[in-house]
Amino acid sequence: ALSDPERLSVQTVATFGRKLAETVTEELCCVLGIAVQRELINNIEAVRRGSVVADWIVSYLHSLRVFGNEGVHSLAGKRQVIPSRLSSEDLVSLLSAIRALMSFWEEWSERAARTASQ
Repeated sequence: ALSDPERLSVQTVATFGRKLAETVTEELCCVLGIAVQRELINNIEAVRRGSVVADWIVSYLHSLRVFGNEGVHSLAGKRQVIPSRLSSEDLVSLLSAIRALMSFWEEWSERAARTASQ
Protein backbone atom coordinates (compact mmCIF):
# COMPACT_ATOMS: atom_id res chain seq x y z
CA ALA A 1 0.00 0.00 0.00
CA LEU A 2 2.84 2.40 0.80
CA SER A 3 4.56 1.79 -2.54
CA ASP A 4 1.38 2.44 -4.54
CA PRO A 5 0.57 6.18 -4.57
CA GLU A 6 -2.96 5.40 -5.73
CA ARG A 7 -3.63 3.47 -2.51
CA LEU A 8 -1.74 5.79 -0.16
CA SER A 9 -4.10 7.93 1.90
CA VAL A 10 -4.45 9.37 5.37
CA GLN A 11 -6.72 6.43 6.19
CA THR A 12 -4.00 3.98 5.10
CA VAL A 13 -1.40 5.69 7.30
CA ALA A 14 -3.90 5.68 10.17
CA THR A 15 -4.49 1.96 9.72
CA PHE A 16 -0.76 1.19 9.71
CA GLY A 17 -0.27 3.50 12.71
CA ARG A 18 -2.86 1.53 14.64
CA LYS A 19 -1.16 -1.73 13.69
CA LEU A 20 2.11 -0.31 15.03
CA ALA A 21 0.37 0.66 18.28
CA GLU A 22 -1.08 -2.86 18.56
CA THR A 23 2.28 -4.52 17.99
CA VAL A 24 4.18 -2.29 20.42
CA THR A 25 1.47 -2.57 23.08
CA GLU A 26 1.27 -6.36 22.84
CA GLU A 27 5.06 -6.63 23.11
CA LEU A 28 5.07 -4.29 26.13
CA CYS A 29 2.37 -6.40 27.79
CA CYS A 30 4.44 -9.55 27.24
CA VAL A 31 7.62 -7.97 28.61
CA LEU A 32 5.78 -6.55 31.63
CA GLY A 33 4.00 -9.84 32.34
CA ILE A 34 0.58 -8.40 31.53
CA ALA A 35 -2.00 -10.67 29.92
CA VAL A 36 -2.74 -9.52 26.37
CA GLN A 37 -6.42 -8.72 25.91
CA ARG A 38 -8.46 -8.77 22.71
CA GLU A 39 -9.17 -5.01 22.75
CA LEU A 40 -6.31 -2.57 22.12
CA ILE A 41 -7.74 0.01 24.51
CA ASN A 42 -7.53 -2.51 27.36
CA ASN A 43 -3.91 -3.35 26.52
CA ILE A 44 -2.96 0.33 26.37
CA GLU A 45 -4.59 0.96 29.74
CA ALA A 46 -2.83 -2.07 31.24
CA VAL A 47 0.51 -0.66 30.03
CA ARG A 48 -0.42 2.73 31.52
CA ARG A 49 -1.19 1.12 34.88
CA GLY A 50 2.21 -0.58 34.74
CA SER A 51 3.72 2.90 35.33
CA VAL A 52 6.89 2.29 33.30
CA VAL A 53 5.85 4.03 30.09
CA ALA A 54 5.60 7.83 30.02
CA ASP A 55 2.07 9.23 29.95
CA TRP A 56 2.65 11.00 26.65
CA ILE A 57 3.65 7.72 25.00
CA VAL A 58 0.41 6.19 26.27
CA SER A 59 -1.33 9.20 24.76
CA TYR A 60 0.33 8.51 21.39
CA LEU A 61 -0.83 4.89 21.60
CA HIS A 62 -4.40 6.05 22.21
CA SER A 63 -4.17 8.61 19.39
CA LEU A 64 -3.01 5.97 16.93
CA ARG A 65 -5.80 3.68 18.13
CA VAL A 66 -8.44 6.37 17.53
CA PHE A 67 -7.02 7.45 14.16
CA GLY A 68 -6.72 3.81 13.13
CA ASN A 69 -10.29 3.07 14.14
CA GLU A 70 -11.40 5.87 11.87
CA GLY A 71 -9.14 4.68 9.07
CA VAL A 72 -10.48 1.14 9.24
CA HIS A 73 -14.10 1.59 10.25
CA SER A 74 -14.84 5.15 9.11
CA LEU A 75 -17.13 5.68 12.09
CA ALA A 76 -17.46 9.44 11.68
CA GLY A 77 -19.08 8.99 8.27
CA LYS A 78 -21.89 7.08 10.00
CA ARG A 79 -22.54 9.79 12.59
CA GLN A 80 -23.15 13.50 12.43
CA VAL A 81 -19.72 14.72 13.53
CA ILE A 82 -17.44 17.41 12.23
CA PRO A 83 -15.23 16.68 10.39
CA SER A 84 -16.84 13.63 8.87
CA ARG A 85 -13.59 11.94 7.83
CA LEU A 86 -9.83 12.07 8.24
CA SER A 87 -8.13 14.71 6.13
CA SER A 88 -4.64 15.69 5.04
CA GLU A 89 -4.39 17.96 8.11
CA ASP A 90 -4.53 14.83 10.29
CA LEU A 91 -1.44 13.42 8.60
CA VAL A 92 0.91 15.63 10.64
CA SER A 93 -0.49 14.31 13.92
CA LEU A 94 -0.42 10.74 12.66
CA LEU A 95 3.16 10.89 11.46
CA SER A 96 4.28 12.66 14.63
CA ALA A 97 2.68 9.99 16.81
CA ILE A 98 4.22 7.22 14.69
CA ARG A 99 7.67 8.81 14.86
CA ALA A 100 7.43 9.37 18.63
CA LEU A 101 6.33 5.76 19.15
CA MET A 102 9.20 4.49 17.00
CA SER A 103 11.69 6.60 19.01
CA PHE A 104 10.22 5.25 22.24
CA TRP A 105 10.47 1.69 20.95
CA GLU A 106 14.09 2.16 19.92
CA GLU A 107 15.00 3.50 23.37
CA TRP A 108 12.96 0.77 25.12
CA SER A 109 14.63 -1.97 23.05
CA GLU A 110 18.13 -0.60 23.65
CA ARG A 111 17.52 -0.40 27.38
CA ALA A 112 16.09 -3.94 27.45
CA ALA A 113 19.12 -5.24 25.54
CA ARG A 114 21.53 -3.56 27.98
CA THR A 115 19.64 -4.98 30.95
CA ALA A 116 19.65 -8.48 29.46
CA SER A 117 23.41 -8.38 28.84
CA GLN A 118 24.22 -7.39 32.45
